[in-house]
Amino acid sequence: MAGELERSELRASDADRNAVAHRLQVAVDEGRLTLTDYDERLQQTYAARTYGELERVTADLPAAPAPALPAEASSAYWREQADEWRGWAGTAVVLVTIWTITSIAAGGPLFFWPMFPLGIWGAILLAQLVSGRPREEIAAKADSKKREVEAVAEKSDAKSGSKKSESKRSGSKKID
Repeated sequence: MAGELERSELRASDADRNAVAHRLQVAVDEGRLTLTDYDERLQQTYAARTYGELERVTADLPAAPAPALPAEASSAYWREQADEWRGWAGTAVVLVTIWTITSIAAGGPLFFWPMFPLGIWGAILLAQLVSGRPREEIAAKADSKKREVEAVAEKSDAKSGSKKSESKRSGSKKID
């Protein structure tokens, strides 16, 4: 209990306020808040100094839904696997074509040397497919890519928000 009280009194960062603002936007998109509620809560969010003040803004909202990363990562994994196998198949066509041309030129079938590079490469691809380790790496890549996109979106939202607040301030100065 004391730990929660202490946390509620700690200063919130801009990133914390941006996260709450994003949560409010999600709530509007879900139909949980009206635009008036959203505007009021957004003003409270950016005026908040502590975690406690931020928590009060979203106290009556359910927790944010979990991101759909596993499905995105899964589809990214299979796309990556398809690209790998497509590269293997293209190389196989080229190597077998070279072997065929040299065998025809020699007057008879030569030793089928393409089996070495194709076999080794195919074994590596199968091992990756079975182990699933690259799947985790691809999921991590997808997650970092998603975070980059969200960061850029937050920066653009913050810039447009600061421009709006500047124009409101300049407008209010003219009225005075």
